[in-house]
Amino acid sequence: MDLKTPIKSFLEILLHKHWKTNQKDVQKFENELAVKFNFIEPLLTSHARIALYHILKYLNFASGSEIISSPISLAEMLKMIRLNDLQVSFVGYKKNSFNLDLEAVKITAKSKAFLYTPIAGIHTDMDALSFFCKKNNLILIQDLTQSLGGQWKEKDLHSYSDYNFYSLCDLKTLHTHRGGLIVSHDVNFRKYFKQSLATWFLTPSTSYFIYFISEDFCSVVLLNRLFFNFFGIWILKILNQIDSHLIENLTAGYGFRNKYLQFFNKFFVNTNDWTSNTIPSEQKYLYTHLQARIGLERLKKFDYIESERKKKIKLLYKNLRLKKKLIQPQILDDPGHVFWRAALIVEDFLDFQSYMLSKKIDVARSNLPWLPELKQIIQDIPGQEMKKNCVYIPIHYYLSDEEVIQIAENINQYEA
Repeated sequence: MDLKTPIKSFLEILLHKHWKTNQKDVQKFENELAVKFNFIEPLLTSHARIALYHILKYLNFASGSEIISSPISLAEMLKMIRLNDLQVSFVGYKKNSFNLDLEAVKITAKSKAFLYTPIAGIHTDMDALSFFCKKNNLILIQDLTQSLGGQWKEKDLHSYSDYNFYSLCDLKTLHTHRGGLIVSHDVNFRKYFKQSLATWFLTPSTSYFIYFISEDFCSVVLLNRLFFNFFGIWILKILNQIDSHLIENLTAGYGFRNKYLQFFNKFFVNTNDWTSNTIPSEQKYLYTHLQARIGLERLKKFDYIESERKKKIKLLYKNLRLKKKLIQPQILDDPGHVFWRAALIVEDFLDFQSYMLSKKIDVARSNLPWLPELKQIIQDIPGQEMKKNCVYIPIHYYLSDEEVIQIAENINQYEA
């Protein structure tokens, strides 16, 4: 997204043009998504979490039924499970891998569905997951936000489930000032969801749109190469010197805070308390023509961006000489991985982050929480190193091969 997009959107919102929804634009975006990704009648909505809420509501599991979930995801997904009067348990990862540890999952009579969320565009063995769900009579639901366009053995990831959804929020390859996308092969669910649009979804809130467009504006500025090299990196270095956790707290939605003050709380995450008992009314809006127009423009560049990013990440991995402090996650051999991020497992994250900042490279852990450790849940699940020790290297599609090789060399020097 370029800088003019959030500025133009901001002006449209001030003039209240964003909510005068032209359904032709939305339908055109849905149609082009269907052609691009082999989707059957995709449905656009306000948020991915809203998609999950309606999927669970439609499935109508008995009160107290259990959803088995991936351990890393947006905490608000737990609220959608709870609002449907359901319980949650978690599947872990195999050591140093995003491959699910299905053998450790405990199935009970209450287990009804499996919510799978691939991280960083690196997915598990889908044949094994599909077999596991069928064997245990579990309905597979997929949050494929970070794996848009992903495949397993040349088969589209969404084809493994009747219920898939995606987030179209900031920093994704296909982002439209927030938004959600549902891809379902269940014709009755699609009918149900269309009917719910007329009774449940409201006019978009101007203040709500301004909030997340401000996030997009900040993201575009901070990721601008000139701004980052001349200003951003120095700001990050100063913050890191003040408190090594400040940068991570900001991207995780906790903002900057000390004993007396707090700024930018929930910025870049835009989530409400997942323990609350209601869905805020501002999240129930109809997907707008403003968002659809942005999405249509982003689709034109999708193949190029995806291809270049995957090529650059593979180049990075090829040039790494990892020894002890860093290792590469175990990634199943399949060309269908999206590689939304370049992941490495580091022995000491804060030390590595400080070192990379000295090389003018901002690395980070996922801003998504390890759900089993939330204080209202607390479950001992294997694979926590994929949250605490997994670091993502900023390999952008526009970097030259020489720049990627230099990043690899900087990492190799850390290992020396």
